[in-house]
Amino acid sequence: MKKILITFAIAVLSIASASAINLQEAFTALSNLPNVTIKENLDLKDLTNNKCPIKLDSLKIAQVAIGYDLNAEKIAVTGNGAYTILNQIPFQYMINGANNNNVCAFLYSTPYEGHTGLNHLLIAVMSGEWGTVCFVDAIVEDKEKDAIQAASVEIKGNNLNMVIPNYFNITIN
Repeated sequence: MKKILITFAIAVLSIASASAINLQEAFTALSNLPNVTIKENLDLKDLTNNKCPIKLDSLKIAQVAIGYDLNAEKIAVTGNGAYTILNQIPFQYMINGANNNNVCAFLYSTPYEGHTGLNHLLIAVMSGEWGTVCFVDAIVEDKEKDAIQAASVEIKGNNLNMVIPNYFNITIN
C-alpha cells in the first residue's frame, strides 16, 4: 500500500511539474487573455490613471497589460482565465498576496537569469467591483524584493491596500 501511495505521489508531482510555467510565460499568457491588452508608452509612475491600481515609485517595468471597465460577464471570463494561468506558476515563486474572490493581488518573484542581485517580478491585481485586471512584468533589485516580501497586505471586502515604502503601493477601494 505504501509503494502505491509513493508511486501515485510521484506521478502527481511529475504531472504538476510538467504544467508549471515561468513568470515571463505567465505574463505572456495573461496579456493574451480576452479583454486584456498590453499598454505601450504609459506614464509608469502612476498607473492608477490607466485603471491599474498600482502607484509605482521605482520599479523597472518591462510591460503592463490591463483590462478595465469590464462588465460582470467579461470580468468572470478574464478573471477565471487569469486564475487558471496563475495556478500554473509554482507556488514557491509567490512572495506576497491576498485574495478574497472580490479583490486580489498576487506578487511572484524569481531570480533574473544572468544578473546577480536582480529579480523578475510579476504582479497580478484584479477587482471584480471595478471590473479591472492589471498585470505588471518588472525587474527589481534584491532589496525591493525583500521589501515586497515583508510588506503587509490589508484586505476588507472590496478594498485592498499594500504599501511598500519607497517602492510602490497597491490600493483598491
